[in-house]
Amino acid sequence: MFLGRVTLEEQERGVFMDKFFPLTGKVVDVTTLVMAICSYAVVLIVCGILRFLLGYIPLVRWVVFLLCGLVAVYCLLGIVLAILRFAKII
Repeated sequence: MFLGRVTLEEQERGVFMDKFFPLTGKVVDVTTLVMAICSYAVVLIVCGILRFLLGYIPLVRWVVFLLCGLVAVYCLLGIVLAILRFAKII
């Protein structure tokens, strides 16, 4: 996957982070913060349901557990970044 070159100016403006966490870049007030957190929470819930349902199939279990773990880390990092963006720390 080609991500292209990112200049220091783009990194300072947060454009690089917005490519990977698009919901986080849109947080400007409490409403958008709650919407971003709820969106990430819905993804976590759906992933948990899939993990529960597909966890009984032996060959699929490890793939599903690995993918759900990666999605969980992504969502939790997105929630933290959304809160930090709302607090204007980043």
